[in-house]
Amino acid sequence: MRFEYPFSERVRTVLRLESLLERMHLLAQHSDPRMHQIALTALFDMLDITDRADIKSALSQDLMRQKLTIAGYMEHPTADVEAIKSILQSIDTVLDDLNSLGRIGQAIRDNDWLVAVRGRLSIAGAAAQIDSASLLAWQHRSDAQRHADLNKWLSSVDPLRCAIQLTLQLLRQAGEPNTALANAGSFQRSLDGKSYHILQVWVNQDDDVYPEMSGNKHMMWVRFSRLDDSLKIQTVNHDVNFKYALCGL
Repeated sequence: MRFEYPFSERVRTVLRLESLLERMHLLAQHSDPRMHQIALTALFDMLDITDRADIKSALSQDLMRQKLTIAGYMEHPTADVEAIKSILQSIDTVLDDLNSLGRIGQAIRDNDWLVAVRGRLSIAGAAAQIDSASLLAWQHRSDAQRHADLNKWLSSVDPLRCAIQLTLQLLRQAGEPNTALANAGSFQRSLDGKSYHILQVWVNQDDDVYPEMSGNKHMMWVRFSRLDDSLKIQTVNHDVNFKYALCGL
């Protein structure tokens, strides 16, 4: 199992959006109208996040920094120049699409029905027919009609999804996995003031543990816990073998 910890609020927001966008696309593939309702909820959550933060500018800046860093490898004697050129071209394509996007989700915000449904779904339990008859009517449309609607709304934020995927792909690939041992369930390492973006931790599923992580530019900590049969959190006091990677460009 892989777990991730973001070192900054900006990366935390990008990881949340990645999770929401993956959930939206997965749910949109189903035919069950209840799954499509949950896809709408994820869509509105995505709008809420992008309303609060200038994600578009943040992603653009991150991709530009990654482009400069990767371009610097061109002069290395063992560099795969063609692979580097391909990555740089991918970054340019994603940046062009992102910069031409306009306000994220504007097509969704311009849809009066979606605005009304978004307002209803912001109320706990208000997805019932007594609160939103038009949502029930939409759910009773044919699968083809609902799929077409969802695909249209999702495609309107495709440049955002592609930018997030590429940004996180490059960050994750920059991390080199290390094996480690958490003595009595605890591990820490000095980072010597170097800045990273993501801490990744892998554990064996059979070990029945999960990591609680924290860190800054000086130190990273990993403390393992587990859930007992009653789903109560228990501190792990035995040694745990795991892998970790510090990701940053």
